[in-house]
Amino acid sequence: MVDMKHTFANLSIGIVFLLLSACQPVDSTTIENEKSQIVQSTPSNLKSFKIGGIGFGTSSEIIKTKMGSPNQIIPEIMMCEDDIVCETWEYDNTSIYFYDGKLEGMDTKSTSMCLFDDVCPNQPIEDVYAHIGKTKIWPASSDKPALLQYLSITNEACWLWVFLNATKDTVQELRLACQP
Repeated sequence: MVDMKHTFANLSIGIVFLLLSACQPVDSTTIENEKSQIVQSTPSNLKSFKIGGIGFGTSSEIIKTKMGSPNQIIPEIMMCEDDIVCETWEYDNTSIYFYDGKLEGMDTKSTSMCLFDDVCPNQPIEDVYAHIGKTKIWPASSDKPALLQYLSITNEACWLWVFLNATKDTVQELRLACQP
């Protein structure tokens, strides 16, 4: 009769050995350098940033006055509580996300929707670095292009993603968002 207790123990030891042998040692200095690079280049006031003069907390009425009626309004049923209205307003090359009637995020490929005066889609990456600072370029994935990622270092959960073109030298899209 096979001793299942010892067989299981040997199998477990073998799996642990296999997993450990596949792992590469991590250099803590490299981790700290990357962490430091991201923190040093991250603005602390992302919530005060505006794209096209529109910032977080702007009401849907003000945005409608400034940008006109959207091409489409999409209710976001899954993302909201019963008594909160969440929706996405779609414009040409721009999506605006609302939580309870106030802006909580925006994506834009529109060259007229700029962060500051000259961080716009189709502008050089140097303009981003000049205004916000350098950060690591995250590689492209199957569902998004390479990007610069800036995270708020305050208690607010905000981020700015600057998507880059294929040659990684020009802004393709801006995405600014905060968790409600």
